[in-house]
Amino acid sequence: MISEKQLPELNSYHKLEGLLPVEIAPELNRIVVPGINDQLPIHRWFRFKEAFSADLLKTLLLSLRPNASKNICLVDPFCGGGTALVSAQELSRFANITAIGIERNPFIHFIASTKISWPLMDPERIVDLGELVLARSLSKSTSIPGLSSLATGRCMSCHIARRLLTIRDAIWTDGRSPDHKALMLGLGAVVEQLSKTRKDGRALRLVPRPRQNIEQVLSRKWAQIASDVRFMQRLAPKAPIPTVFLGDGRVPAGLGIPAYSVDMLLTSPPYPNNIDYSEVYKLELWLLGFITDSLEFLKLRKATFRSHPTAAPADLTDEFRAELKQGMLSNF
Repeated sequence: MISEKQLPELNSYHKLEGLLPVEIAPELNRIVVPGINDQLPIHRWFRFKEAFSADLLKTLLLSLRPNASKNICLVDPFCGGGTALVSAQELSRFANITAIGIERNPFIHFIASTKISWPLMDPERIVDLGELVLARSLSKSTSIPGLSSLATGRCMSCHIARRLLTIRDAIWTDGRSPDHKALMLGLGAVVEQLSKTRKDGRALRLVPRPRQNIEQVLSRKWAQIASDVRFMQRLAPKAPIPTVFLGDGRVPAGLGIPAYSVDMLLTSPPYPNNIDYSEVYKLELWLLGFITDSLEFLKLRKATFRSHPTAAPADLTDEFRAELKQGMLSNF
């Protein structure tokens, strides 16, 4: 159990609890975890183990606003892989929802922003581009980034790491359209499968894995993405595209979200759990180029909302206190 000595911010949580009405709803227990998200179109593009169920938004709207006809402004200030945002797109056939997400981790922000871009994607082009990328990347070579988990071959063989890096470079060489981003997300989604690791709570656990064909694994993932795009474009042809900010979910006003404009918050907020998400997703961060050196990696760790006691409190709390004094948190 984490104590207030380890995580002084707990004192702020206790004060906040005294100001907010809290209602326990046991009937929602089954949908505050991912459930069958890994079987649902779009949601299954990346297995984000900390997500809540894709059914949560629909369940809450039916119970809280069953007859709502006006536009609902929904904000997820710690949006992770974008479950709430994709769910809002799916519900666009029945409700007028303007969905906004905020995420600080650049790779996780990329997951969310790519998933919600499915209305802009061309499924046939995704398949064709994938074949072209795999052919182009065969003759390329690149160096492994400086992360010791990759450079030493401890978390992924050097051969596989270099192959994934050449595929990454081949994707971006041709462009940065929604279709290219779909390929890149597919690449990120197979990193764990092709590594020697499994995401396990607060860190990566080394596990034995059988050798796999990189091209076959990637082609299957890209085919799944293309199939989901076809299905969703038929199901919800007029789905809106939410906004996803890369930034601090504690200061929505600083990102341009007007004060008192939000009707609903749906989020899984940071809580004292000893999980450092920059560590859990470090292979994807480095392999896909969101982090290029150890100093940048450390900066990201200290910039994320501190839900774990692995950074000194002074690194993060002074700035946050200043923002509180300026009233930047007045939106909600």
